[in-house]
This record gives sequence, structure tokens and C-alpha cells, in this order.
Amino acid sequence: MKFFPLLLKNLLRRRRRAALTASSVAVCVFILVALVTLTTYMKNIIRETDSRLIVITRGRYSFLDPLPYAYRAKIEHVPGVVASNAVTLIIGTAGDKDEVVNGMALIPETYLDTGPQKEEIPPRDFDAFVRDRSAILVGPVMARRFGWKIGDTVTIRGSRYPVELRCRLVGYLTAEILSDYFAIHRSYLEEALGPDREPGVHFFPLKVESREAIPRVIGQIDALFANSAAETKSEPQRDFMMSLASLARNIRDVVLAMGLVIVLAIVLVVTNSMAISVRERTREMAVLKALGFTDGQVLKLVLGEAILLAMSGGVLGGAVSYAIFASSGFDLGSGPAGHFAVQPLALADGLALSLLIGVAAGSFPALHASRLRIVEALRWVR
Repeated sequence: MKFFPLLLKNLLRRRRRAALTASSVAVCVFILVALVTLTTYMKNIIRETDSRLIVITRGRYSFLDPLPYAYRAKIEHVPGVVASNAVTLIIGTAGDKDEVVNGMALIPETYLDTGPQKEEIPPRDFDAFVRDRSAILVGPVMARRFGWKIGDTVTIRGSRYPVELRCRLVGYLTAEILSDYFAIHRSYLEEALGPDREPGVHFFPLKVESREAIPRVIGQIDALFANSAAETKSEPQRDFMMSLASLARNIRDVVLAMGLVIVLAIVLVVTNSMAISVRERTREMAVLKALGFTDGQVLKLVLGEAILLAMSGGVLGGAVSYAIFASSGFDLGSGPAGHFAVQPLALADGLALSLLIGVAAGSFPALHASRLRIVEALRWVR
């Protein structure tokens, strides 16, 4: 630590170069923190949904292929089904700037039994939602984004369903997975569309009487609609969430591959930056050796400078990640991981990556500096 002031002074000689190099490392750390945070969030969601006795019935090939609402009545007669719902996904815009919002039209009476996570909506708020057909529940992230409060009139302009829905905000969704979603009555959407167009059902969430009954219920439902115009695929909610998570994993893998290329490029950038710095101070290195600094001490000085530079970028990248994801409630806009916060493990991984970059990038320039011969270095001319 006694050489820290010297390291800092050397690092700040070329402040613009140091700032740009540290910013490059910060970009790598930001990407890593985002990937680790998203992966951790998805694992937590899947672990929580595994404890609920919920089966999801959707289109055989994709949950985006709508099913007829009439299927619900037949599904409810399957032995072992305790409660059912019919969820239609809605994409629209809201606010003065027409920002994209995501939500769902559902049957409110059975929502608490068939929701993706345990809801803790105050009973008075939920009763108001059930009684008022034009009522709406929104997640806290969405409410914060638009400045909505209970009692406000909210206007949702549909894109998939070209309708304008004017709703009264009566409460907030508490499920973390729905923090940036809204929920309205299915009957209100049907009324807005008119009798000539019925909104399809993207999936039926079903509460089953026991875990043992799940395989039997799944088999009976899918057999019921086999060879029909709209065949179904039923699966436990955990498997349904994992299929959605696989989409996120595919995106993650692409970003990870790009991230590895970026990391290699940043290592080269930091290596080049340190090599230039050592080259500019060749005579100074010779003077240090003439004053009694050993090869090992010179190596540690240069390597320490590279690590300090990379760790500065790591701290910057971690701070920016936390500010964006945690403080401002960053959201992905759609999907099961619409909102997530930075975890300490992700920040630790980011700092570890910056340390690795510093060691990898500083090793060659440090080794070169330690091997300089005093006489040759003193004769060196730029």
C-alpha cells in the first residue's frame, strides 16, 4: 500500500486515456451484471412457482396461439380441477408519450387462486376490482412509471386489440413477476371489442386439487382437445415458466457470446494502454531500478497500475448497473422477467471480472518493464 500514491499518480498522467480505458472495462462489467441478475431472477421465479398447484393449458405449438374461450367450460368438468381462469395478453400504449405497456384480461373472481404467484392485494382493493367491470390493477413499477395512484382514471390504447380502455385504478398487483403489468376484466375487453370479435385465450391457468392429480389432469385435458382445430398443451406452471425462461436463456447466450468477444477486445485495449504507458516511461523505469527497485517491485508497480485501472472500471460498471436496474426499477417491458434488481452476487462477479481483466492485461507490460536493462532504457529515445 505504500506505493499506492505512486500508482495513482502514474494512472492519472493521461486522464483521458485512463477514463476511456476504465469505461471500456465498465461496459464489460455492466453486461456481466445484467446477465447474472437476469439468470438469478429467473431461477427464483421458477423456484417459487414450483410450490403452487397450477397447471397451464395453452396452444399446442405456442402460447401466443389463442384458444377458444369455450374450452374453459369443458376444462372445468375435468376431475381434479378446482378453479380455472382465462388469460388474454394485451399489448398497448399509455400515457402522454404512448409508452408500450403489457397486461392481461382475466376473470377476477378466480385470479387469487390461479395467479402465477401469491398475491397480497388488500381485500378491500381486490373486492373493488371484482365489483367494478372497468377496474384495473397495475404493478408498482408501471404505476411509478406513469405516476398513477389509486382512484385515477387510466387509459389503455390497445394495439393487438384496437380498442381504447378507460379504467379506474383500484389497487396494485403485488406479484413480483407482474410488477410492470396490468390486469383488467375479460368481460370489459369483450364489451369494448363488440359482439363480432371475441378475444382468444392465450392460456388457461388451472388450480389442481393435489400434486398427485397434476399428471392425470394434464393427460385428460390434452386428450379432450386432441385432433381439434385448436389442440392444447398442458403443463405444470413450473414447466411453463421454464419454457419462457428458455427464450431468455437463448438471448442470454447470444449476449454472452458477444460479451466474451468484447472482454477479449477490452483486454487488448487495456494491454495496449499499459504498454504505451510503460513505453512512455521507459527512462523512469530505468531510474527506479538505478535507485534500487528490484525487477519484482517494478513488475508489481506496473501490474498494480493495470489492476487499479481495471478495478476502477469495475466499480464504475457495478455502480451504473445498480443505479439503472435497482434504483430506477429498470424493466424489460415484457416477459416473465419484466423487472429485476441487482443482486450482490452479480456485483461480486463483475468486480472479479475486472480483476481478471487487470491481471490479464497488465501481465505482459509488467513483465516487459521488469526485464528492462538500465543502460539500454536510459538511452531510449521516443
